[in-house]
Amino acid sequence: TDSSMCAVAVNCLNLEQLDVAECYALTDRATALLARNCVRLTVLRVCLCDNLTNAAIAAVASCCRRLSELRFIACDLTALPANIGNLSELRLLDVSCNKLTELPRSIVNLACACDLLVNDNPLESPSLEIAKRGIPAIRRYFDELEQVPSELQVVLFGDTRAGKTSLRNALAGRSKP
Repeated sequence: TDSSMCAVAVNCLNLEQLDVAECYALTDRATALLARNCVRLTVLRVCLCDNLTNAAIAAVASCCRRLSELRFIACDLTALPANIGNLSELRLLDVSCNKLTELPRSIVNLACACDLLVNDNPLESPSLEIAKRGIPAIRRYFDELEQVPSELQVVLFGDTRAGKTSLRNALAGRSKP
């Protein structure tokens, strides 16, 4: 329960590993208290705690800097915090079975050897296929995004009266030539 987690957070300050599963009443408040008080955590596994929000993993990423393994599986997360990339000792990040549509750019700051598990998320940026290839592939994805030119030049070819000028004007937001 939430009160049990608060008790652990207050009385187990030297806690290094914790597994929490199917605690449907667990809240962000108790998770944040745990993160603030149990800064020696190296392994945190949270599974099927769907009352948590993105704030829970943000608190953990802010306070538990020694983590080598972090799992938030099937917790209905919709985003990862930007500070997730600050977890320099992280070797496994498992955020499978959530509702993530994008990964923050900072995720590329994780070690290349960090195993990233993102299965069963509707990822769009980067795509699930890219994310499954790991941190180096995600880094390439974001680097390539930065290299996309800000302007696009279109050359229109075609017969006379084919509508090239009308198309150009429509693309430029003009109604008349």
